[in-house]
Amino acid sequence: MKSPFLASEAAPSAPPLSAPVLLSEKELAALQAQLQAAYSQSTQSFEEQRRLLRTELFGRVLHHGQASRLLQAIDPEFRGFALRELYELQFIIESREAGQSFAAALAAEGNMGLPAVQATALRNQIQATAAQALHFMPEGTTLPDGFDASALPSAPPAEFSIPPASAPPPEPGSVHAVTVMRFDGQIVTVVGDSATLTVANALTSTSQQLGVATFDPLQHYAVMVWPGRRHLDVSQTVAKLGIPCWARILWLERKMPTSANGQAVDPRSAGLRFEKIRSTFFGQQNFQMHVSKGELRNFLWNLNLDDSAFARLWQRLDTRGHGFLDIDDLLHLVGRAHMQHPSVPIDALIYEAATLILRPKPEVQEDSHFDLDVASLPGGLGFGEACGAHGCSYVFSFLLQIAVVVLFVMALGTPDHDESEQLGQACVITYIVYLIHCFCCSRFGSAVYNRVTGLDAVCDVMERPKTEDPHYSWTLQNYHYETRTTTESYTDSEGKSKTRTVTKTVRVDTGPRFYRQGRIPSVDRTATFVPDTSALTTEIDTDLSLDFSHSNYLQCYDHWRYSHRWDIHQDEHRTEWLPTQKAAVLAEWVSGTRPCWMRTTFYAFSSLFLCSCCFRLGAQMRCGQQSFTYRKKCYRIDYEPPSGGHRAAARFLGGLIAGMEIASAINRGAYVW
Repeated sequence: MKSPFLASEAAPSAPPLSAPVLLSEKELAALQAQLQAAYSQSTQSFEEQRRLLRTELFGRVLHHGQASRLLQAIDPEFRGFALRELYELQFIIESREAGQSFAAALAAEGNMGLPAVQATALRNQIQATAAQALHFMPEGTTLPDGFDASALPSAPPAEFSIPPASAPPPEPGSVHAVTVMRFDGQIVTVVGDSATLTVANALTSTSQQLGVATFDPLQHYAVMVWPGRRHLDVSQTVAKLGIPCWARILWLERKMPTSANGQAVDPRSAGLRFEKIRSTFFGQQNFQMHVSKGELRNFLWNLNLDDSAFARLWQRLDTRGHGFLDIDDLLHLVGRAHMQHPSVPIDALIYEAATLILRPKPEVQEDSHFDLDVASLPGGLGFGEACGAHGCSYVFSFLLQIAVVVLFVMALGTPDHDESEQLGQACVITYIVYLIHCFCCSRFGSAVYNRVTGLDAVCDVMERPKTEDPHYSWTLQNYHYETRTTTESYTDSEGKSKTRTVTKTVRVDTGPRFYRQGRIPSVDRTATFVPDTSALTTEIDTDLSLDFSHSNYLQCYDHWRYSHRWDIHQDEHRTEWLPTQKAAVLAEWVSGTRPCWMRTTFYAFSSLFLCSCCFRLGAQMRCGQQSFTYRKKCYRIDYEPPSGGHRAAARFLGGLIAGMEIASAINRGAYVW
């Protein structure tokens, strides 16, 4: 018979099929030494010790005797918190090596080195978790006398017995209890004769108790998730499969659930940057694309969640109301914390997020890896913060909109043809200025155009410019002003045609427009992009900061523009940019959460019909706001002086010097003939 610790041929969905291994004495001693070193050397000793416990115990379990030895190296002020966290993360097991049970050790003399109050609180939590399977027994079900209720699970054990193939079958009438967790999060504890109770019978009893559709092998499958993890043949009896008493069985779906609100995101094409999050919850072979309520509830079993608490947690996580979680939901929940603390295991971050959502107390958040409020539902800036961030743009746009309407009405209502024409021209000019402001001066238009879905895709877009060197372009146009006199005809107030002489000052461009472009060698000094996931959709504005302290760039630009000055006036302009940098990005962290009207087409139509201010206010109220700056340290560019440029500069400087000499001579009383 297979050991239940061995993964079956089918890949898992959540959590993975791998089973924990009991911590060895060598590993225990090494971890003790690391904890003691962190306590003596680090200024934030407990935070470092907490990180060590989570990382070094990943994939391991320990009994309370080993935990008690580790507590001796923990900061005494935080020993109770550390032990409770080890228990909730399912690191502590019941083992014969430790002698008495975990709860008994907390009640014994010394309380495992904890204060009596903390030891009592943790013991009560253990007993409540162990007894929670009793809460899901059908009404009227009673356990026989002498039934061992103390053997209820507290964590995945490293030890449990499976009868070998040659062992005699169990005696008829031996009562067995298993807990069935359906994919929709509902739980039923089934009690029956282990020799005759098949897994299929247990699932059928579960469907009858819950009033749901029966188990269909073509659409569903069963997995024992405690102790160990393995797929079950539902036609076999509990005794033959070696399922121990109080085991937990997950009733899952084979196919993707259909939802009227959308489909799950495929982890094969999303979340590639966050491999640890993907591998924690999504299989590597079948790439199961969703996490059901039942799987999440089993994952958080030791938090002892009742139906109302789990419903509150699920409402916070399932922001789209799909009825399942996909890779986008998990990235939105823990992606930012994982980027800030990559050494902390993903399952620890999930537990911590669940704890913050359900118990948002200051003492819980004191040493949190989450710097944002994960307990609150994601929300945008709101009216006040949106006006505070973009108020000037709203007011300017609103005034232009009002001016266009007023000028248009006045132009239509004025009987004087000339005045009506002037008002019409003013209306057109104001409308053009308004459109320029909407599409060129406000970054919102660029953000809506550069819409990116998924945290992984957003990070790719934001990180790509960090690998590039800045590009530059220089332009210069020489010009001067000339006074020109023209004769034009007009009609006076008496209707007579007359002519008049008009003097105008006009600009005259001289020579061609000069242009140069190239690349600036650089080293990236940009900080890691950490997404602000406080809202479901965030507008990210980007800037570019260049350090020219070690570059000849500015000197070359000055030389180039002085070399091409051939006239009195010049239009000079230089621009630096990164090829793949977006001026603004609209980041949709979770696919399907962006309103359908928040797109470029709708923004263009609203702007054309003088509703830009209202559209931007409505959109930015629902979005978060984040700024990100790319920083580059620049070095020498390849530059050759332009051919003929120095002669032009010399002629210009010679003429300038001659003019200064003539002016000086006139001031001294000389005459110019």
